[in-house]
Amino acid sequence: MKRRLVIGKMLLFDPELLFLDEPHNTLDQAAIALLNGYVDSVRARGGSAIVATHNLSRAYDMADRFLLMREGAVTRRADKDHVTVDQLRELYTRYAENDERDPSA
Repeated sequence: MKRRLVIGKMLLFDPELLFLDEPHNTLDQAAIALLNGYVDSVRARGGSAIVATHNLSRAYDMADRFLLMREGAVTRRADKDHVTVDQLRELYTRYAENDERDPSA
């Protein structure tokens, strides 16, 4: 219920930028759909959302760009146009869970 309240508060404003940390945790399917629809509406108005999550399937559905991080540092960048969700999972394992770092990141 606390998460739903936070989503409700977000709906009262018209932000250009959203910062969301693990936004889908503890939400039911209806609340997830509401949240995703709201993020889509912010993006459709020209706004942006920065979403921190370990749920790569949901991240892939929501985003057009990905930054993989380890210990607070960016270890890899990827654009949705250039990776599938399975490739994103492989990159996550390589660059976020292990010590590897892409020099161009």
